[in-house]
Amino acid sequence: MKPSERRIFYAVVAILLTACATLSMFIADIQSSYKDLLAAYEDLNLRVEALENPIFEDKTEFVEEQASESTTEEEITEAIAEVTIPAQTASDVVYSQIECKYKKTNDEKKAFGRAVYAIAKAREAESGVPAEVTTLIAICETGWGTSWNAVNKNNLFGLNGKTTYQSFDSPEGSFDKFYELMAGRYSKLVGSSVHCGHSASTCTGCWFHGLGFNGYYDGDGTNMAVIDEYLTLVKSVQRLCNRWGIFETD
Repeated sequence: MKPSERRIFYAVVAILLTACATLSMFIADIQSSYKDLLAAYEDLNLRVEALENPIFEDKTEFVEEQASESTTEEEITEAIAEVTIPAQTASDVVYSQIECKYKKTNDEKKAFGRAVYAIAKAREAESGVPAEVTTLIAICETGWGTSWNAVNKNNLFGLNGKTTYQSFDSPEGSFDKFYELMAGRYSKLVGSSVHCGHSASTCTGCWFHGLGFNGYYDGDGTNMAVIDEYLTLVKSVQRLCNRWGIFETD
């Protein structure tokens, strides 16, 4: 091959390589945009889904939800003055809504997360454990209710016994034991300040770092690889819970 032909050959190869790189970047951009569109579409669907058991923040919201289109503002005002909305309690929760099985669709996973969160929210004031923390632990420990312990033992929180994982007659027993554990070994987290300097009673990040360094993930809080792996999983699940509308946290 003559020098001039070699130069032309190398120039053509360089052009082709540049074109391939540009095309790869273009395809990556399209894939990213497609994923963003899917996420936006899913978020939109979640926003328009009707909640089976809505919880209203105040009387006005409750009355306006119940009012028909023909209801006058005066009638709404009178109804607001008369209505009383009882606070949600643990006794109002139906534990049977928690479904555990080996394989689930995304919709079934969402239903699991929402059922756990509803129970956790109802027991939040009593236990002192943020509902988001309880929900994230249950999801991480059971893989959205698909683990062997969840299906066969109603164990939603990875609770250990003396020789094996503990077994419960129902999910309610698992919740009871979890909150008993939080009130015992991990009681120092309630109202304390760990990791990021916030109140552990409200900060999700504080709770999970505190649980890690107090041995919830590895038994004694010294295995940093296990702790970091669990915290990474928690952050991933937390983002998905936010996107799926199960709850919202920073």
